[in-house]
Amino acid sequence: MSFLKDDPSWQLWLFFDPKKVVPATLAGLFAFALFIHAALLTTHRFNWIESFGQRAYPAQALPLPVVGK
Repeated sequence: MSFLKDDPSWQLWLFFDPKKVVPATLAGLFAFALFIHAALLTTHRFNWIESFGQRAYPAQALPLPVVGK
């Protein structure tokens, strides 16, 4: 594996501890996902909790066209 000798990018892990970087990255992604879900719940169109069982939007309730007749 001589290509590792030419590429110094592996030395980045000498500066950052992988045991801290990986959990911090996962926690950040989880927090970002919670933020996105909270932002969507504040809108009328994408609030799937309050709109459960209600009618769909008119554009979504259109019948499919019949092909081949």
